[in-house]
Amino acid sequence: MEQVIWYRRCSSKKQGEKFSLIRQLDFLTSFCNERFEVIGDYSEVASGALPVAARPQLMLALEQAARTGATILVMSISRLSRDVELVARFMNQQVRFKVAECFDAGPFEIQLRSIFAEEERRKI
Repeated sequence: MEQVIWYRRCSSKKQGEKFSLIRQLDFLTSFCNERFEVIGDYSEVASGALPVAARPQLMLALEQAARTGATILVMSISRLSRDVELVARFMNQQVRFKVAECFDAGPFEIQLRSIFAEEERRKI
C-alpha cells in the first residue's frame, strides 16, 4: 500500500468552508479510504504565498516525505501553494506530491492549476 502524508493549509482561521482544515480532512479521509497508508498529517494556518521556510508544518511534511519516500497528498494544488514558482521548483526537484482532486494529473495540468491558484490569490 502506498504511503502518503497529508498536508492541509488554510490562509486564515476565518477562511470559508471550501478550504477549511476540517473540510480538507474530511475530503482526504474519504479519498484515501483504504487505498493508501497515511503516515503523517500536517496542517497549518498560513498564506499560500509564503515561502517554505515560513511554513513549519510544510517543512516537517517535506522532511518526513524525504526520509520515508512517501508522497505528500493535498486536497487541491492551492493548499500546497499559490505560487507557480514554488510548485515548479517542487516538480523540478522531484518532490513527490499528488493532488487528490486531480490525482491522475500530469505535470502540464498541475502547472496550469498552479497558475490559476496564483491568479486566484492575486484577486483575493
